[in-house]
Amino acid sequence: MLGRRISIWRIETAWAFYGYIAQSPSKGRLVKHLDIGKLDIGTHELNKRLLRLIFTPNLEILRGQNCQSDYYDEMTRIAKESPTTFRKLNVIPHPLSFTKSYRDSAMLFKDTLQDAFVLDLDMLHTGDNDVKYLKQFKRLTSFAFYFSSIVCLKYIDVLLDTLPQVKKIKLHITAEADDWAMQRGIEFLEHIPKNHVLKRLKITTTSAAIMCVLMSKFVSLESLELDLEVENDELEIPYAVMLVAKPVPCFNYSFIVLKDGLMRKKEIEDFIWQIRIHHQCIKTGDEYVLW
Repeated sequence: MLGRRISIWRIETAWAFYGYIAQSPSKGRLVKHLDIGKLDIGTHELNKRLLRLIFTPNLEILRGQNCQSDYYDEMTRIAKESPTTFRKLNVIPHPLSFTKSYRDSAMLFKDTLQDAFVLDLDMLHTGDNDVKYLKQFKRLTSFAFYFSSIVCLKYIDVLLDTLPQVKKIKLHITAEADDWAMQRGIEFLEHIPKNHVLKRLKITTTSAAIMCVLMSKFVSLESLELDLEVENDELEIPYAVMLVAKPVPCFNYSFIVLKDGLMRKKEIEDFIWQIRIHHQCIKTGDEYVLW
């Protein structure tokens, strides 16, 4: 179990997993791929404790979102004090906002990280700092940032032109972006410059308006991942979103089924079948999701 992907979405399970590892700290070295979900005030300190147990040179992927500066400070401290170099780490969690602490951690692992978070404020100006920053990651294949307006799309082109090895980006959609997209008419989409480079896109939204903008922009997508918010457990996806995403060959739709939802087996099966008839390929992962 510990060597496979582990996803933790509830604080009760996070405490249980922490207790399981804490009873035998040597088990922490067996963890290779952990997704801690979206952190908040109630889970931040717990995840720092868990970090001290599982953040070892054997760790390959540590995903998460909304991490604060002291989380990265702890990560940096552990790595610098470790007698063994972290040569396997490919992914670290995305921060709540771009901070010096996150940047210091990312740069410490720049020789192995395949994913990096971008300071979107730089993108709204020249994007030059982002290019210099991202070029230092030798194995970079993806980057992520908070998407707030159409201005960001312009600088995505700049980054992709400068970094041809990047084939995937992740957009954390903000409420401002959703409001902005809703105010635009369909004729606006025709004037969005097309991008033929990007192959994989991951977004956190169920907004059909946002989807229309992004599908009009990225016309050569081979894979689209739609990652719902943790709070959304309604087992539904807007029909308009499915229609907009239909041209994309591979569609990966991530949703949460809480413990009570396990009793809704027929509803879940019908939901998955509904998606399958709209998309040729749906990928599923080999993972443990701990509730």
